[in-house]
Amino acid sequence: MTLHHRMGGSATKKYFHCGASIPLTEAARKANLIPKDNASSEPARIGSAAHLLGERCFETGCDPIDYLGTKIKIEGKSYEADAHMIEGVTIYVDACREQVKLVNAEYQAVEFNSELKHLFKGEDVGGPCDFTCYGSHILVMVDYKNGTYPVEIENNGQFLKYSLGMYEVLKRDYDIKTIRTIVVQPNCNHVEGPVRIKEYTVNELLRWKRRKLRPAVERVAKATVLLKDLNYAIKVLETGEQLPGGLGPNAKRDACHFCPVSGICAEYKHLNTQLLKTEFVDSAPVKLPKPNMLTLEETENIISARGAITKWLEEVYTYRKHALESGVKSTRFKIVESKGNRAFKNERRAARKIGAIIGKENLYSKKLQTPATLEKAVYVEMKKDDPKFTQKKAKELVNEYTFQPTRGNSMVAIKDARESSLLTAREDFAED
Repeated sequence: MTLHHRMGGSATKKYFHCGASIPLTEAARKANLIPKDNASSEPARIGSAAHLLGERCFETGCDPIDYLGTKIKIEGKSYEADAHMIEGVTIYVDACREQVKLVNAEYQAVEFNSELKHLFKGEDVGGPCDFTCYGSHILVMVDYKNGTYPVEIENNGQFLKYSLGMYEVLKRDYDIKTIRTIVVQPNCNHVEGPVRIKEYTVNELLRWKRRKLRPAVERVAKATVLLKDLNYAIKVLETGEQLPGGLGPNAKRDACHFCPVSGICAEYKHLNTQLLKTEFVDSAPVKLPKPNMLTLEETENIISARGAITKWLEEVYTYRKHALESGVKSTRFKIVESKGNRAFKNERRAARKIGAIIGKENLYSKKLQTPATLEKAVYVEMKKDDPKFTQKKAKELVNEYTFQPTRGNSMVAIKDARESSLLTAREDFAED
């Protein structure tokens, strides 16, 4: 089981920028403004399934492709290890195994939980690192991110905190001189690719602890004392009243992106209002400006903030839905049952009855299996005759007969690594 810390890894960017964020979240849960169970979202559960698949590969020595089609249960719901998940986890597992060889590892661990309470007067600071190994005076920290929201490796507080936790435990037994942090993010089209690396010296890590982590933890502790009164905490959350000493609430797009109270935080609402160049008026429809009335700079600012605004809207929806489920009345909305797609009560009985009418041969569709499934079959079959046959060769063989269809155009940041699909006249004739 993954241990959750009050100042855990995923909350690092949030409380580094806003010291009040953690006590305000706790107050909102006590006041029943947001769900107490902190249930994971669908993307988060899929990410957990991918993490569990990677963990299983390290335990068994198998490759992710060996688990194609396997059902992984997360929080009572099953997720299939499909071709997309297999491809992403393979990049992660291969990156970790490569590091083990590069540093000639004499120590390695999966889901290493870093505990830092002893450094911060008992404050609950820490978090689990997905994969770590040590060798040749190098401590390696690898973190797998399944989402599409870009995670930067440079001076990443979460990764540095994990590294500090590992260093504190292993420094007694190993002569660590270099900290190598690695993020693997296969589903994000990052300009630097899916695997990104940043190295630090031990002195740089300890300097970061003194200058960045310690002050951030102290700000959370001070804000917690100031917000111990529940009514005052809710007032701060709903009005945006500032605590002394710059403790917050402070709104910033990337820092607030995963904050549980972003949907009801007045400070964050003000930030998004500014981004949208509009006013939210009580008991009146939201008036958004027409796109052709905005300047090009304004449109690009709004597009850049799209992820944060979308997340905020989802949080507002979740907050209002939770309020309705808790008994708060509304004249505009109500709670109804959400129905899924139809499913057979008993598949065998349905197949027997319906098959008698339309013919058993018409019950199931027939089509070529997916490239990933065939790739595994090719690898298994060819391996029998040629022990040196690799998964890479199997992929190359199947890829001769596959293509990735184009589904129109997407607008991305200019730093994206992909080549522009729209050429100017000058670029079009440059080759000639």
